[in-house]
Amino acid sequence: MQLTVRTAALGASDKRVFMRGSLVLVGLFLLLAQVALFAQTGSGSITGTVVDKTGAVVPNAKVVVKNTATNALRDTTTNGAGDFGVPAL
Repeated sequence: MQLTVRTAALGASDKRVFMRGSLVLVGLFLLLAQVALFAQTGSGSITGTVVDKTGAVVPNAKVVVKNTATNALRDTTTNGAGDFGVPAL
């Protein structure tokens, strides 16, 4: 039994379409890979606003964040608007 494979030669137009499609796929892959890399972080952050029971903001309040797994403490102070942020937890 003999097997014969016939191939068709690609014209210049076909090659351009193939290359353009390949570049689009590579670009899409790189974009999605970048998104996946940014989604994989080993830390987080906490932000918020300190208010009293009347709803008024509390400037210069001390905020302490505790990691209950390691007992590590991080502290910060609220700004004039009562806002605080503790990055890289």
